[in-house]
Amino acid sequence: MRDVLGFRHTAGVALILAAGWGWVWAFTPAHADEGRSFLAVALVCPANLAGPDCSRDTALDMAVQPVALVTECAQVGVLLATHLALQPGESHKILCERRRG
Repeated sequence: MRDVLGFRHTAGVALILAAGWGWVWAFTPAHADEGRSFLAVALVCPANLAGPDCSRDTALDMAVQPVALVTECAQVGVLLATHLALQPGESHKILCERRRG
């Protein structure tokens, strides 16, 4: 009876693993090793304040979470906004900021 995992099978598995690791290494974004370089920010804006005028200084409440990619800001911002307590008439605003330092 032949071995369950012969030389050809072992070589094939090794080749697939090497190709997979090569793919991951070659197509990893250059900024991936920089860590989390952006901040997703969710603000609670007062009812009497227009959206563009709402900022960290004028917000009633805020939630901040570091993210790695700018494309994650919208997704994480929406999740952060669910943790904010909005009163009737208030609104929320989601921002993406580059981390300082």
